[in-house]
Amino acid sequence: MVIPAPWLQTYSGLIYNIMSPNLEHISIIDIAHSLSMQCRYNGHTKKFYSVAEHSCILCDFAINHDYPLSSRKWALMHDASETYLGDIIRPFKIILNGYQVYEDITLTAIAKKFELNLPIPNDIQIIDLLILNNERKHLLIPNIFDWGIGEESLSDIKIECWEPSQAKKEFTDRFIKLFYKDKVDEI
Repeated sequence: MVIPAPWLQTYSGLIYNIMSPNLEHISIIDIAHSLSMQCRYNGHTKKFYSVAEHSCILCDFAINHDYPLSSRKWALMHDASETYLGDIIRPFKIILNGYQVYEDITLTAIAKKFELNLPIPNDIQIIDLLILNNERKHLLIPNIFDWGIGEESLSDIKIECWEPSQAKKEFTDRFIKLFYKDKVDEI
């Protein structure tokens, strides 16, 4: 069988076509695993800090501050496209010609697969930006550079720097509770 390029093989052995995703090849197992193995900030952190943990923190914040269910789901899944495209640092995403097209294709496929409405809610985009100051203080060596995001950060969050296995479990647990809350007893 010949698979049209460009594609990648996922953790679970599925084939993901970057230009034409098959919804049947998008798996929460792959998303949880991949995001738990990817370090934020291109690995320039004091300790390993995964995209999965970052997503769980935003999800918990949305839950604890009574955001609507759709926002809670997006808080967990907002970086799910990085499963297939990698965690590209924000400054590079901005200048990388064509990247946004592939991120949009991937995010649209993920939204369809998990019955999420696009665009990502504005409240999630805001807390995703605010957490940068929490992460800077906790995970990065202090510097004098202005990130252009102000000083505001999120309250009541805790960055723990989970091991990948814990991050994967925590991400999966939140996914089950949010997406299958009426069927948790059946799973």
